[in-house]
Amino acid sequence: MNRVITILACMCLAAGTGSCNQKKKDKQQEFIDIASYLKGQLKYIDSVPHGYLKINVRDSLQPDSVYLTLQQVKDLAAGFLVPELELKKFSKRFEETSFADATLQSITVTYTSVNKNNSVERVDVYVNPQNGEIARVYLVQNTIAGDNPVKKQLLWTHNKGFTIITTHSGNGQTDSTITEQVIWQ
Repeated sequence: MNRVITILACMCLAAGTGSCNQKKKDKQQEFIDIASYLKGQLKYIDSVPHGYLKINVRDSLQPDSVYLTLQQVKDLAAGFLVPELELKKFSKRFEETSFADATLQSITVTYTSVNKNNSVERVDVYVNPQNGEIARVYLVQNTIAGDNPVKKQLLWTHNKGFTIITTHSGNGQTDSTITEQVIWQ
């Protein structure tokens, strides 16, 4: 996580120095490695014994809960580990912006897709400015199920759990939303 602090310090320095003739760093080194972060979180849950509770809510109706196995948790998260999040592809297909967010007491680093063929359209990384660690990752992914568009949103909370919101739309029908919250205890 020291790398995040270094990245943020470099961005502040670059903004402050303006038009100085500095050698531009390799863009790939500046981006946060989202794929490695998510894989690291999956390794974390491998290393610590937990119970995994999944709370399902369909279209804002009564919630239903069930305990999952470790493999079921990994399978849910696996849909977001797409090749375009790998650092080499990611740095070529996304633009980065960042700002200090006083409301959330974090630094928000936003990656927006510049390639219309990406399934991932946006990634927000919330960094704790006090220790430089990633607190949360928010990711928006668009896919197709049959002929209908599906929007999936992932909010991963560091070492605590994640929420997936899946919205199905199309065929002139009302959108259907499923919220799956997975927490480890």
